[in-house]
Amino acid sequence: MIVSVFLGPSMPEDEARALMPHAAFHPPAQQGDLIACVNQGNATVIGLIDGTFHQNLSVWHNEVCYLLSRGITIYGSSSMGALRAAETYPYGMVGVGEIFRWYRDGVISGDDEVALLHGDAASGFQPLSIPLVNVRASVRAAVAGGQLDAAAAARLIEIAQSIYYPKRDLDAILEQCRRAGFSGPSLNAAERALSEGYDDLKKKDAGELLIALRRLQDGTDKLPTPVPFTFTRSSVFENLYNLDQKIETAKGTVTLQQVTELFALQSTEFEEVRRASLNRAIVSFFAHLVGIEVTAEEVAAERVAFMKQHSIESPEDLALWLRGNLFTEADLDEYLTQDAGCRRMRAWVRSSGSLDRGAKALADELRMRGLFPRWALACAEQAAVVDAYKDRPEYLHVAEEDPRALAERHATYTNVRIEGDASAWGANAGFEEVEDLIGALRDSVIVHDVRARIAHQLAAIDPIITKAEMPVPLAE
Repeated sequence: MIVSVFLGPSMPEDEARALMPHAAFHPPAQQGDLIACVNQGNATVIGLIDGTFHQNLSVWHNEVCYLLSRGITIYGSSSMGALRAAETYPYGMVGVGEIFRWYRDGVISGDDEVALLHGDAASGFQPLSIPLVNVRASVRAAVAGGQLDAAAAARLIEIAQSIYYPKRDLDAILEQCRRAGFSGPSLNAAERALSEGYDDLKKKDAGELLIALRRLQDGTDKLPTPVPFTFTRSSVFENLYNLDQKIETAKGTVTLQQVTELFALQSTEFEEVRRASLNRAIVSFFAHLVGIEVTAEEVAAERVAFMKQHSIESPEDLALWLRGNLFTEADLDEYLTQDAGCRRMRAWVRSSGSLDRGAKALADELRMRGLFPRWALACAEQAAVVDAYKDRPEYLHVAEEDPRALAERHATYTNVRIEGDASAWGANAGFEEVEDLIGALRDSVIVHDVRARIAHQLAAIDPIITKAEMPVPLAE
């Protein structure tokens, strides 16, 4: 059992590891992260506690349902996990904790109930504002203890709810209470409830989830029985899976779309690979359109041919190839099933696409040709260089440079020329808009210029190093 947990401000990681020592911990989940931890991290159980809200695309409920349909066990609590569990528990996601139950039962509904401002990873995702669910829990405790009456408690919650979540800290809440006319004793009681009486419900629920996962891992509890349902892969989901899918490489994380765009822009092999990938996609589409259903035997024959082509002789060899190409067994089965359908269509021809702009078909073709790992690494390396240098004074002018001049410089570096109408070239290459193509050209110019400068500097100091290493002649 491989357990992955997405955790941020709800609980310090060291405390979480004490509760669940044998888990892979990840920062707050973004869209596509859950699929990546299954496809590339081989996770079989996921604990979703924290996720991003407005700063990045959030974990999508369809992403959760897709993984549930594949038999992945997913638990959720505290924050984004509680939200998604309340939406998808009918399909098998397991909700844990009081916040989940509040969402499920309609006691609360808004995302801002659990959202908060927090620091970055270096700070341990330190909370910088107070989530509304913790205000509710703290006020409830104060009422139960006789420190606040029901009317003041209800008004305190209303005030906290009226403050935008990144600004909802103790000082802001108390200031609004003063303006609302809270009496001195009520104001003091409110301050005590949200300081020494603070009830961190999100942390409690996170701990409850981690204990539940530990009981699964040590065999105390059994895995929940999956809920049978059919997941329909909509065109919108296919775009998420085929374009935004996260690719983890030794040099960083990129998306599938970024890999294929870089290949299109910098490889002289692009036209050949694109043509082959689209031809294959067309044949596969028409095979589906005419209702061709391949047999298990036909798919097995394609697997044999594939393994022979790639000199794969054992399950270990296959696992190594899949890992190196950032491909899953399910993706390979889909590819081989399509191949079997294409073979049928070719036989039929002898006898008588897509919203992702061809990114998946091109990426699959790269994998089959053994080119994908190199281009994925190159993409991550280029992204790192651009991030490090794009805002330096010597490169600020690139943003204003004529796109035609950028294209010429890019051609000098790569021998890949953008000929004819740029919009048409970009569309054929898989760029959504011509502005995306221009942005990629700017990145290419920056990266190649940085490399040229480094090479020049190394060449300049090489004679100095060589001279320093020369032996000193002995005096006679």
